[in-house]
Amino acid sequence: MDEGRGELKCDEVVAWYLNQTMGKRAGSLTSLVPERYPAVVRVLNPVTAPDGSRFRWSDIAGPKVTVDAETEWSDIVAAAGGKADQYYEPEAGTIDPGVARRLITLLSEHTESSRCVYLVWEGYSALTGWVRHSETITNSMQRTMHVLTGGLEDALKPIDFPPNRIAMNWLPQDASWFVGNDIYARSVFVGASTEVAGSLLREGSLEAYMVSKTHAIVPED
Repeated sequence: MDEGRGELKCDEVVAWYLNQTMGKRAGSLTSLVPERYPAVVRVLNPVTAPDGSRFRWSDIAGPKVTVDAETEWSDIVAAAGGKADQYYEPEAGTIDPGVARRLITLLSEHTESSRCVYLVWEGYSALTGWVRHSETITNSMQRTMHVLTGGLEDALKPIDFPPNRIAMNWLPQDASWFVGNDIYARSVFVGASTEVAGSLLREGSLEAYMVSKTHAIVPED
């Protein structure tokens, strides 16, 4: 979005997003996150124990792996050996509720918009009517995505029933930041200003890492 243009209508912000990402090299960071954002951070879904305790990937990995933006869950499993079997894998295809709540709290302070566009893959099972009856687009990864609009608080709204997932792709109507990843990811990328990226990296409740511009989007399932 051009600087100073202000808030866009829903169809305009979707068109802007597609214009920014379509035609980019498959698997490149810019095929998902518009390159206008000066910083991109990857935020990992946490690991949970049977008693509900939450852990960072780095807690499970031990000294064998230095966790960063390139780390995949398979790397943690390989490094931790049987220790990883004591925990539930990080959620895939959704954003952990605790992570989502913290993200929307932090990001809402950095947008002038009260409305947001949410993109949801059509292939998830048990989607609610709110999702199934919405319009669809095809994104740069050739995924058919439902287009939803709502308040910022709707980032936490379940997209299926029984409730299991929330939308993984968020874009406020002033395009001040972007949250998203591919369909079965265990993390999300946040494109934003360097100021916002810094606040995410400093947030103790999030496991977040700065992403390089050459980062590749790979399957995380």
